[in-house]
Amino acid sequence: MQNQSQPVELWAIIELFGHQKMAGKISEHVLAGNFIRIDVPATTRQPAYSRMVNPSAIYAINPVSETIAQAMAEQYQTKPLETWDIQEMYKRLQASLPAHKASGEYYVDSED
Repeated sequence: MQNQSQPVELWAIIELFGHQKMAGKISEHVLAGNFIRIDVPATTRQPAYSRMVNPSAIYAINPVSETIAQAMAEQYQTKPLETWDIQEMYKRLQASLPAHKASGEYYVDSED
């Protein structure tokens, strides 16, 4: 039986509530409570990143080899949380609207 005081680190496929799966190396961390840290390896489309999740958000932890975790990270292509900027979001919205809406001239379509 493993000593409970030793930190746990293992490669795994993690199933989160909301039908999301992640693959990487997991470990326990205390940060404003107990959290599970998931270190997702780099893939061909994104750099490596880490994510902290509350254990109550985890449906299952499936231990696998490092090779399997890396292959599954490539397949899942989960993304790190991105910071967002409301001004950048507004610019993108304005660019996607037809010219009359982007200029501030709004109208209501009625389908009576």
